[in-house]
Amino acid sequence: MKNSIITSLTVVCYTFCALSSTAVMSAELPNFKNQGAWTSGDKKAFIDYLESGKQAPISGNVQTPQQSVEPRSEDAINFDFGKAMYVNFSVLTNSMYTVGSDNVRHSVSNNLGAKILVGGHIFSWVRSYFGMQYSGMDQKMKNGQKARLNHYEFPAGFELALIPLGTPHTRYVLLRGGVAAHYIEGNRRDADFDTTLLGLRGTWNGGLGYEWQIAETNVRVNLLLEGFKSMSKENGSKYIGAGLTSGVAYTF
Repeated sequence: MKNSIITSLTVVCYTFCALSSTAVMSAELPNFKNQGAWTSGDKKAFIDYLESGKQAPISGNVQTPQQSVEPRSEDAINFDFGKAMYVNFSVLTNSMYTVGSDNVRHSVSNNLGAKILVGGHIFSWVRSYFGMQYSGMDQKMKNGQKARLNHYEFPAGFELALIPLGTPHTRYVLLRGGVAAHYIEGNRRDADFDTTLLGLRGTWNGGLGYEWQIAETNVRVNLLLEGFKSMSKENGSKYIGAGLTSGVAYTF
């Protein structure tokens, strides 16, 4: 009886060892060829091999999965690096008129000036800008003499660059619109004028013009007719102005 029990245990141990050896051998020899036709048994054998902790020998037609990288669009790249900026240097003529308490327009002066604008592209055809302008002006006083005054303007607004049909993409019709703060000062007092312009005032600004981009460069040349109108509607403090502006813009 004792011998029979020992014999039975020996058979069980031998069978267990044989099965374990077969599983290990199958884990040691996964089929790496023709992976596309692997069965579920082949895949399980490969997983068992990986879990065995041994390095798999690379042989045959082994397919390495590639991680897909979504291409970035041009707009996304432009957005990441920011929009183009530009600087515009201009010379201008500036004619101003006051509207007195009698609602009659009176000419103030016609003078030359200079302006600098700094702006950016919101879209390819929409730009924003702000800047500074200076021009001298002569206003007639009550005693008949003319007073020399300094006129500073600080404009800000938006600009549309529209391409007319049938023209190259380097030519634009410009539409400007915005507001401006005007500061006029000189060695005079308000009482010296029938309609004083001294001090800080606000205007609505607008402009219409044309622009050419020099081929293969970042330089644009423009010519505009611009005007402004005082925001105040109070009698004795109204004024308007207009003039030609010619400038050169550089984009960077």
